[in-house]
Amino acid sequence: MGDENINRYELMIAVRPDLSPTDYTQIEDSFREVVEKHRGKVSDWQIWAEKRSLAYPLHTRGAKKMRFNEATYILVNLSLSAQELSRLKYTLDLDERVLRFLITRKKKRSNNGRFK
Repeated sequence: MGDENINRYELMIAVRPDLSPTDYTQIEDSFREVVEKHRGKVSDWQIWAEKRSLAYPLHTRGAKKMRFNEATYILVNLSLSAQELSRLKYTLDLDERVLRFLITRKKKRSNNGRFK
């Protein structure tokens, strides 16, 4: 697979605020494993904001329904092919620690410095 098929993405993940540091490490490890398994690369992973108040409560998915008024945000920059992005979304949908996520594609710059 050539570099022309790889896109850069920014991912914001809202996770449950009651997670321990070990849980954050497990989320990062499993996420990196999925991305690298599909020939992608995680270039940056950081906890962006801890225990921020939400505009409205979010509910967890799965058998045990929980309601949260706060979330911790994780900001991730990654490179991945568009075909593999759907698998990443599926993985995030299945993780009960993830409340919501948003993936945006970063635009490429042309030779003159402007975005395409």
